Amino acid sequence: MKILYAIFAIALVVVLVSGCAKAPTPNTTSGDNNPTPTNTGNPQTNTELKQCDEAIGYQVLIDALPTEVNGYIGDEPEGNMLTFANPQDQTQVWKYSTGRVNLVKDDKSIGVTATDTCYIQYLSLAWAGFYEIDGTDGYLKKTTVSGYPAWHEYSKPGNNYRYNVFVKDRVIVSIDGSRDVPDSDVTAAANAVGYSSIAAAAK
Repeated sequence: MKILYAIFAIALVVVLVSGCAKAPTPNTTSGDNNPTPTNTGNPQTNTELKQCDEAIGYQVLIDALPTEVNGYIGDEPEGNMLTFANPQDQTQVWKYSTGRVNLVKDDKSIGVTATDTCYIQYLSLAWAGFYEIDGTDGYLKKTTVSGYPAWHEYSKPGNNYRYNVFVKDRVIVSIDGSRDVPDSDVTAAANAVGYSSIAAAAK
């Protein structure tokens, strides 16, 4: 059921922001001297977003997720596809799909979720800023995973690590360790995702 809650939460965000006249153009200056590798699907930095005829099938996303990493064993994966209409323009249909697996070892877990936003404008733009945060409760830093732009996050209150990887402007892969899961295990899970198969499906 967790994956369904995530679907409805994202859908609600899209509905709420759909009333905005126009999304602001994100700042294209990353402040990083190391350019993001080419041909990896960098987050878009303008409002001219692509169109998507069909979301990637959730089984494709599931098949790209790891089943075992450093002794963490995957449970039964979950997948869903959601289609809904713009409340202000019923002819405009939005859709996206998601696949998720939970890797478990003892009392610790690493959740891996791949969500195809299908170029939904406000979802994609939310990630296009590519900003960084560093503070007393943790950090959010730019990095790359398998050549794709990503954010590496640490939450001090929860003592947990997380990655968010952006593939081909449309697929967000989240790798989320539970409390006290070592950063090395979360990183291993992030590196175990089949990004190439996701990228091939994200035409």
